[in-house]
Amino acid sequence: MNDNLIQDILKYVSLTESDIATLSKYTEQIDYKKKEYVLKENSFCRNLFFVEKGCLRMYFINDKAVEQIVQFAIDGWWISDLKSFNNNTPSDYYIQTVENSRVTLINTDNLDQLLNELPKLINNSSKVYHHSN
Repeated sequence: MNDNLIQDILKYVSLTESDIATLSKYTEQIDYKKKEYVLKENSFCRNLFFVEKGCLRMYFINDKAVEQIVQFAIDGWWISDLKSFNNNTPSDYYIQTVENSRVTLINTDNLDQLLNELPKLINNSSKVYHHSN
């Protein structure tokens, strides 16, 4: 179960046991090995990633062919290319694990269905997955 995700959402909205079951139905937990990519440049970002355990980094390659890190995400943080996710456009970024990590993800289709089933998340969704700690 994605306990850290539940705790993060509870900061913004109350959830019943039924709500938690619904949330679990639309999320998926994946374990990634160190240095594994969850997103590559020019691919479409279809997921919001919540770090249950581990560390991920988001970066791009600049004009001098050097990695420019724009964000790290550790336990309890969200990471995603929201521009690509929201606009269905190719990403300018890579998202890669820094260490072995467990991530809960919500894909585009599941997010729409989740918000239809739990409309109380709609007004709080930007707070939930746009915040930074």
